[in-house]
Amino acid sequence: ATLEANLARIREQFAERPVPRPREWGGYRLSPNVLEFWQGRPYRLHDRLRYTRREDGSWMIERLSP
Repeated sequence: ATLEANLARIREQFAERPVPRPREWGGYRLSPNVLEFWQGRPYRLHDRLRYTRREDGSWMIERLSP
């Protein structure tokens, strides 16, 4: 509840202006075309999913294993 209240307060505070950043702030914007998620499970039955972005912006999901 406290986290949600803080978020609501900050959204209201910066509704009409950008959130200030430190002068030395830097960042990256990633736009991946392929993502793979791996979740380890016992007996090498690992769960692997690959998401591939289609030209229309949607994602195709493939189960690679098990």
